[in-house]
Amino acid sequence: MQRLSLMNATRAPSGSGRSATAPAPGRSRWDIAWLGGRSSAPWVVLAVVLTLLVAAGGTLYTYLRPDGLGWGTRTYAITSDREAVLSFDLTKQPSAAASCDVTGEDQAGLTVGRVDAIAFPATPGGPRTVTRTVTVPTSARAVIVQVDTCRIISTG
Repeated sequence: MQRLSLMNATRAPSGSGRSATAPAPGRSRWDIAWLGGRSSAPWVVLAVVLTLLVAAGGTLYTYLRPDGLGWGTRTYAITSDREAVLSFDLTKQPSAAASCDVTGEDQAGLTVGRVDAIAFPATPGGPRTVTRTVTVPTSARAVIVQVDTCRIISTG
């Protein structure tokens, strides 16, 4: 019999009725040497599938949970020694109400201005991401203005 080493399969003699890619006698399709052989390969495949399912479920949960909250700066400008302007996006569930605090900081990192409790009311059926522009009065020239924190006040 002529043997061809191609993924642990033997070449079937012509007219034998066996496929050219069928496993050799005594071997199964799960006998994958680089995955650890017959005893490990099914478990490796199962572990990969379960890992992908858990990752997809976690992503879906994070996206759909009612207290999911995120924010990001669009632009900021220091308009004078006593004022700074920040434009930022807040992402939340439309049925949730949120509140944010914005601060302005000087060169040393000290807070020189603050606007507290910027309200984002619940808007059922509205957009997930809302853009807001805030003017922050400062006691000295700010070099940066940023969202300090945001929180969910209530969920619908």
